[in-house]
Amino acid sequence: MEHNEIHWHDCELLSMIEVPSQDELILRVMYPVDWENDKYEETDIVFSGFYSLNINEIPFEGNPTLLGLESVERVDSDLFKSSWFKYNLSTNAGIRVIEAKSVHLRGRI
Repeated sequence: MEHNEIHWHDCELLSMIEVPSQDELILRVMYPVDWENDKYEETDIVFSGFYSLNINEIPFEGNPTLLGLESVERVDSDLFKSSWFKYNLSTNAGIRVIEAKSVHLRGRI
């Protein structure tokens, strides 16, 4: 699954959990399963091969809402003999920059 196949807009961010032993960053969100009828389910968006996170948001009351994800750069590292992507995750509070190898919905790889 490509990042552009995930419906980002209007997902409410409930929590973020890093799992270092699995190199994962998990975003627990309310995901739109039936947009027309305003139905959402708790779902995990998983960044695999997770390297870093930078949060650049204003102080915000409540849970941020996701607006979109853009892959802005491919990073190639000779030092780590690996490559990954830099993603800009836009929210209604600002931007979160996430570096990881891939992203998918849990159970929908």
